[in-house]
Amino acid sequence: MEALYNLANVYYRLEKFAASIRLFHRSIDLDPSFPESYYNLALVYFSLKYFRESADLFESYLEMDSDSPFADNARDFLDEIQQMQSESSPGLFDDWNGR
Repeated sequence: MEALYNLANVYYRLEKFAASIRLFHRSIDLDPSFPESYYNLALVYFSLKYFRESADLFESYLEMDSDSPFADNARDFLDEIQQMQSESSPGLFDDWNGR
């Protein structure tokens, strides 16, 4: 699982987002209790402007590890997503509950 997680991070840095997403999802399938996979997958989705998916993953991360050094970063991303939602034009965030 760690090898998949590390490889997913390498692909993310190389901007090979599809491979990165696939490997992060696989690492979550293998170990759903590893919060870093959720956090990093949320970063990938955020960078691709898939804000709903990103918010869901940041929330999952915070449920698992709300006191980690990256928890404040996750909260900042969620705040940014929520702010973008309130400022967005209709349609960008349809069907999103604003979590």
